[in-house]
Amino acid sequence: MAILPKDYLSIDDVADYFNNLGYEYDLSNNSDRYKINKDIYDLILQDKIIAVFYFFDGSNFNAAYYHIGHKDAYKLLIQNDAYIDVIFSQRVYRYDNGMKPDLSKDGSYTITESYYINFEDIYIPKVELDKLFKIDTTQDAEKTKQLIAELQSELAQVKAQLDEQQQAPQRTRAQTDETNTDKKLIAMMALLLAKQSNVFCLNGKPNYKQINNAILNLATDLKIDSEDMIGLKANANKISQAVQAHADIFKLSKD
Repeated sequence: MAILPKDYLSIDDVADYFNNLGYEYDLSNNSDRYKINKDIYDLILQDKIIAVFYFFDGSNFNAAYYHIGHKDAYKLLIQNDAYIDVIFSQRVYRYDNGMKPDLSKDGSYTITESYYINFEDIYIPKVELDKLFKIDTTQDAEKTKQLIAELQSELAQVKAQLDEQQQAPQRTRAQTDETNTDKKLIAMMALLLAKQSNVFCLNGKPNYKQINNAILNLATDLKIDSEDMIGLKANANKISQAVQAHADIFKLSKD
């Protein structure tokens, strides 16, 4: 399942994050839900990630995400599934406006009001998970943009070839073979994108709509004139048909 572009992930979001990396957590299964809770707790104990909760301090008008300062507090939340008091020294992780605390001034700022949280209030900062799995989102975005540019160029050429072939009154066997080769090329490019980025993958197969949207967004970024957009619109069906046509070769289901 795709993950929304959130900075702070709920436990369910964390399960989706892990599943996108190849792990398997089915949260409808009680044993899997227990397992991910325990796995997250183990990572917290090893200081590999941190858990936070959101709080608005009415006395100081500070809205921020705070560290769950005591690791045992997380364990209590999991075991008891009840509210616990977090009045004990909670340090700011990051303010609601995205700013980090100034350690020389307010880095030790703590909650002064009695406040209770339960399991549903826990979040794991996505940046902590990206760091844990050494995921460089900046490089990934640049690589994706480059792949989209290459795919857009190749698809434009392939589409022009397909249009030219479709207008011919008759096709020779060589032309038919060339068309099949073009479709196979489109399919392989779609599969390449799906393997390079989760954005372009859905249920283990290329996400045709996302690929099509990325092509159109790139065309907008490049300020391509309307008359030059012929062949670049509504490509989702074309890409889907190309993948389906060669599903047997790539060992994909045809549903």
